[in-house]
Amino acid sequence: MKSTLSHEHKLLCKVIQTGDISTVLNAKIKPRHITNAEIRRVFEDMIAYNAEYGTAPTLDAVRADHPTFEVAQVDEPLDYLIDRIRDRRRTALTERGLNAAVEALVSQGDTDHALDIVRALISKVAEDTPVGNDFNWARTVDDRLATYRSYAEREEGELIGLPTGFPSLDRLTLGLQAGQMVTLTGLEKSNKTTTLLAITRAMHAVGARPLLFSFEMSAMEISERLDSFLAGISQRKLRAGELNELEWKRLEKAMRKLEGMGDYIIAEDPSARMTLDNVQAKIDEYKPDAVIIDGAYFFVDSISGEQQTPLAMTNISRGIKRMAARNGLPFVVTTQALRSKLGSNGLNSGSMGYTSAFAQDATLALGVEQTDDPMFYKLKVLAGRNVPKAEWFVKLDWESGSLIEQDGDPFGEEVEDDVPAYAGW
Repeated sequence: MKSTLSHEHKLLCKVIQTGDISTVLNAKIKPRHITNAEIRRVFEDMIAYNAEYGTAPTLDAVRADHPTFEVAQVDEPLDYLIDRIRDRRRTALTERGLNAAVEALVSQGDTDHALDIVRALISKVAEDTPVGNDFNWARTVDDRLATYRSYAEREEGELIGLPTGFPSLDRLTLGLQAGQMVTLTGLEKSNKTTTLLAITRAMHAVGARPLLFSFEMSAMEISERLDSFLAGISQRKLRAGELNELEWKRLEKAMRKLEGMGDYIIAEDPSARMTLDNVQAKIDEYKPDAVIIDGAYFFVDSISGEQQTPLAMTNISRGIKRMAARNGLPFVVTTQALRSKLGSNGLNSGSMGYTSAFAQDATLALGVEQTDDPMFYKLKVLAGRNVPKAEWFVKLDWESGSLIEQDGDPFGEEVEDDVPAYAGW
């Protein structure tokens, strides 16, 4: 992808690449939103082609009238490009309207006229750059039927989204899917980070590229934990330099496999001064398949300038939700639960600290809860848009470097280990 291509040029390339012009038209993107005259003429012809033939034009159809039109592979999702074009249009309209209002106020001394201009400006911006997309349920039958047929054609056990590594959770959710915001909460030192890393490794094992943001643990600390579980060895022995020859061989063999796999980026911020704008910049740079945030409560809210206040956390939660939808990526974020908010049955969706937005905004809210035995903890579905509440036990053995979902209650009748959360590594 050439960095010189504008967002509006990329938008047209993406339409040609995907054949999806309906999303652009439903978002009310008009030729007037395109500032470049040449790109605008191409877009006008693409709209006319769709109106006549009921589909987006192919590259050959575009080049029949515009032989010099440059086409490139575009990685950004359509919704992201649409938002960028709306933002620029909004900015241009606002600047023009405010300049006119200032002229009326300063040069003419007419406050009423200036206020009329501002009111008209607000109306114009809302009309010309509407928020969201319009969807005609009655006129998209064929598209939905095609989607439902693709569901039926999946092989047994095949997921729609990315795996979490926990078999029961994957069966329930069909994987973590594009645009979803998943929150993972728990009390302090309750294995939130370890569970989060299990999810990232399951994603990475199937070829996805995770982008992990960490505030408390350094990249090296995370790497040590990942590597010890990858090789099935004790992290304590790894750090103490006490691995025997067999364990060393297992470690090196496991780590060498990473060299043939995709990227796994760890973005560390020990100073905890990062904002969501920094997250978007990293997404633009690395183009990941999933974004993982360990400690969303460490972000600085760029709107209020505050950190770890209810207002800041609400803005951050809403910002993460919008970012997941705009980028078409699953986001998994951790946040703290408070002991004062535990219910009679322990952890619940209302246990999250700072703000209720983390629960309200989440497509899926998960919790980790300690038991009396340090080798076992509960993984709970606290709330979900399309899934029921559920819970499972997980066995965490630091000495053998294993994390295994249990088939049943380990404190009841005898059970067997289920599929390891790190299966395939």
